Amino acid sequence: MNEQAFHTLEFDQLRALVRSGAQTSMGRARVDALVPLDALEELQKALAASAECVQVRKRGATWSFSELRDPAEAIARLRVEGASLEPITILELVRLCEQAMSARAAIMAAREESPVLAEIVASLPRELNSITARVANKILPNGDLDDRASPELARIRHEITKLRSSITRSLENLMRRSEEAVQDELVTIRNDRFVIPVKSDHRGHIKGVAHGFSSSGATAFVEPLETIDGNNELQNLRETE
Repeated sequence: MNEQAFHTLEFDQLRALVRSGAQTSMGRARVDALVPLDALEELQKALAASAECVQVRKRGATWSFSELRDPAEAIARLRVEGASLEPITILELVRLCEQAMSARAAIMAAREESPVLAEIVASLPRELNSITARVANKILPNGDLDDRASPELARIRHEITKLRSSITRSLENLMRRSEEAVQDELVTIRNDRFVIPVKSDHRGHIKGVAHGFSSSGATAFVEPLETIDGNNELQNLRETE
């Protein structure tokens, strides 16, 4: 079809109208790529699918694809051997699958009246419901893994909590013993390691590794020698987590 025909049919305006109803970036991209169909049979099938979708929604189906992200990047990453996804990305894929299965259920419930749509969604395996449910139960809404995701994760997090408390207590005891050298009795974190604020002119009183200084230079943030092993172990546990 030539440009004059597109202009006469106001195809761009029609495409813009359809695009305004798209709920996702994927849908908008598909609309942008739309061109008139050449084959009559293909056109009739597309029109039938549209009509069936309208009728299914009129009967009360409430699936929605709003706020779903394009899974293309995540899926491409999964094709790389040994690659993994962040929990929040997995959760986004779960939501996409949940909405797809919601649409499938509504369409298959009315498959006699919606044969074209039923043919489209029939390839979605019903097992996807149980798979997504199991995955969703292991990831919190903010994207963190639930402690109950696995016994090993629960054990590691318990060890992390215990070790953090042990390191903090050791540093607090050290600050009380070295009160004259400490700027404030406050355990803080530098470079992901627990440190204490030591007066710069008292650095020699507490042996350890300096992880930086205050803007004035009056305070050094020191990791005492006695907690280096604990901090190292904590780092290892976090990496394992």
